[in-house]
Amino acid sequence: MEDDGKDDLLDFFDFSKPFARNTVRSAISGVERRSINIDTQTIPVRRVQGTEYAKAIVKQEEARVMSDWAADDKLNKSTGSRMDDVDDASSIAEEDDEHLGRVRAKELMEPIFSRYNLTVTPNKLTIHQSKEHILKTIRENPVVVLQGATGCGKTTQVPQYLLEDAYKRNEWCNIIVTQPRKIAATSIARRVAAERSCELGSLVGFKVGLKEKISEDTRLTYVTTGVLLNRLINSKNLSSYTHIILDEVHEREVDMDFLLIIVRRLLTQSRHTKIILMSATIESSEFAQYFKIPGPNSLFAPQLAVSNQPQHDVTVFYLENLEKLRIDFSIKYEQPEVHEKMYYVAAKVAIVCDRYIDECETASNIDYKPSIIMFLPGINEIERMAEVLRNFVGDNNPNSLQTKFTILKLHSTLPSEEQALVFRPPPPGHRKVILSTNIAESSVTIPDVKFVIDFCLHRLLVADSLNNFTTLQTQWASRNNCIQRAGRAGRVMNGRVYRLVNKHFYDNGMAQSTEPEMVRCPLAAVVLKTKLLDMGPPHTILALAMSPPNLSDVSNTVLQLKEAGALLRTAKGVYDVQDGDITYLGQLMSQIPVDISLAKLVVLGYVFSVLEEAIIIAAGMNVKNVFCTMRSVEALRIKRYFANGSASDGIAILNAYTWWRSVKEQGTGGDTVGWCQRYMLDLKSLTEMAELVQEITHRLKTANIRVVAGARNARWTDRERTVVLKVVMAGAFYPNYFLPLSSSERDLGDRMVYTEIGGRNPFRTVFFCGFDHYNHIGPLYRNQIRALLTERKVDPERQALMKIDFERSTNKIFVQFEYPPDLQPGQNQIRYDERNMVDRIHPGVYEAIKLRQVRRSQSELLVM
Repeated sequence: MEDDGKDDLLDFFDFSKPFARNTVRSAISGVERRSINIDTQTIPVRRVQGTEYAKAIVKQEEARVMSDWAADDKLNKSTGSRMDDVDDASSIAEEDDEHLGRVRAKELMEPIFSRYNLTVTPNKLTIHQSKEHILKTIRENPVVVLQGATGCGKTTQVPQYLLEDAYKRNEWCNIIVTQPRKIAATSIARRVAAERSCELGSLVGFKVGLKEKISEDTRLTYVTTGVLLNRLINSKNLSSYTHIILDEVHEREVDMDFLLIIVRRLLTQSRHTKIILMSATIESSEFAQYFKIPGPNSLFAPQLAVSNQPQHDVTVFYLENLEKLRIDFSIKYEQPEVHEKMYYVAAKVAIVCDRYIDECETASNIDYKPSIIMFLPGINEIERMAEVLRNFVGDNNPNSLQTKFTILKLHSTLPSEEQALVFRPPPPGHRKVILSTNIAESSVTIPDVKFVIDFCLHRLLVADSLNNFTTLQTQWASRNNCIQRAGRAGRVMNGRVYRLVNKHFYDNGMAQSTEPEMVRCPLAAVVLKTKLLDMGPPHTILALAMSPPNLSDVSNTVLQLKEAGALLRTAKGVYDVQDGDITYLGQLMSQIPVDISLAKLVVLGYVFSVLEEAIIIAAGMNVKNVFCTMRSVEALRIKRYFANGSASDGIAILNAYTWWRSVKEQGTGGDTVGWCQRYMLDLKSLTEMAELVQEITHRLKTANIRVVAGARNARWTDRERTVVLKVVMAGAFYPNYFLPLSSSERDLGDRMVYTEIGGRNPFRTVFFCGFDHYNHIGPLYRNQIRALLTERKVDPERQALMKIDFERSTNKIFVQFEYPPDLQPGQNQIRYDERNMVDRIHPGVYEAIKLRQVRRSQSELLVM
């Protein structure tokens, strides 16, 4: 009976079986409650509300800021006159601030001035020429916008200028600098500490996540944007810092846009704190206009520009400049995608650059051929481009006699070891051709690039707040993106840039900058932050963003958070579509640094006594895929091996991480690097995952949530734990499920499937189309068909289990995968195909589909 109960529980997750809705009686009144027929196939229609709501709120906020600022100015004048108001409370407060500043300077800064060298030595960086002007402008204005191209030195030098200025004036100083990425915050802090000849963590420090190197002496701290954001949400005050430097504001990440909202709201309460915005683009004016605060010379924040003249020339070409390549097709600019023939154009450009242009131009200062980098939107386009290049310079192509390419790929899903190859010199006589996504725009710098071939496309994360679904969409890159890409060339030699679009479209059809994350990404995390900030309903706070989101997106997000249990239906006891009081669950979700659904997964893991496993699964789903690449059948087999018959990505991540930790801690299985390569796991992602697991665990402990021990902790068997984890994941991602069809539609679909494959078992069958049975003898091609469905070396035992049938009436070839005679479904024996559960879908079907995706054009049958 116990086994029957477990089987019934497992049947709950088998969507091929009918789901019976049971009628239950109410526990309160005993009245029978009947189910309601719901149309699950129709998406509800909701009225789309734009950003018109923000105008009135912005005007009200501007009036408040101007009023507060004017009141403070009037107060300063009255206290400066010293007539009869010496007993005024505000005057006393002002004197207290000045006295506190003197005390801080004497007690806190004088020991630091004596221990560290704060004098900045002149250098060759272009920003040094503007040093005094920058310091003077910062002293005289509450907000300053500093625009400077990458490499001018603004990130490392401006904070040091401020330290030196505080030393000369004997003033208290505490500077915090934000960076959008962890690696940037840590690496820049190390560099600045080296320039100041001090130990990292003394005068100069950093804090990213749980990692920090700071001390009582630290007066310059580099942090990620999220660290400062959380600090200001908790303190609701800027007075802890004398200078707040927000770097890379042009990237317009959602955390940065929200941080700008908070800083602007709190600035009137902290008049002594200076705000410096740093941007690498020419669009600094919108940041200056955003901070509409009365200054000595203007209503808007002053803008400072630091020029950075390149040492080498970079020439830009467009599609119309490539007429000699005989381009006989047109681009549909209304459909952002890579035209099939454009791959061949890019390959021809690369060959021309290698064989003709580079030989005619002056030699570079490196002893090998400089590199070519191509910017493509995604991994599929990178694979296709690599295939075209290999065909162009392959052994059977005459181009290979003069052109030798080393084709390298650069994509976030690739393992770190493979990404590192782009920095190494190529073999003698070869030229590196780097196929990259926009990861090489700013995160990665390759100094030996001479040629840039830009498809002018990228993929962006776009959220549908109505369906709570996010997708990666291919879009035309902005002109700022293309300028960043062009900057990859010309670093150590003259360079050339080929943009594979018409110049007219580049100038008139492409946006100047990328759409901010605030208007296209999920808003759940930021809405929860507005509730913690407690300065009004979410839409009244987000309306103050530089690019406010649509009101309908905010309302939909609030509804999703109510469904998730993070918000109550009511705000202060009154129902509100656009607001709701935050719950304890919502407070926990806001503290866990992962997506809202994953945060709920962690909380449900605590409820169901699988907290440790839930934390690991949530961390694995939040970082980059721990499985290196799923572009091979071998990778698919390994992932199914780690899934251990569960058919769950979450369970696969859990088992892979647990095994890796065991190998790392106990030394079993040899070197972890070799072990990860053997099992096609990304060591960098696993390391980041381990750090995130530690951070989540730490934050939960601060909230007094930890693994329950003793009698209160449920003891699950391995089989039960897998089912419980599936229940937890189902609850975490509710209501984002793929809904099964109605029973009648499902029956009709099943009949069509069986008709399509001639009554064969659909869970074991694949088929080829278009085989001409009248002109070719099918059985002669059995071995070739088996080879098409085999990735590894010939395996007679596996191929013997492929049953091949030919159907002349439909020109189809059917392949049925069989199990070994000693192992059939339902038998309790050793699992077939590396611990894979003998389930309803044969592993061979999965592998055949994967091979079709990987091989594409190579999946065709060659006939004589």
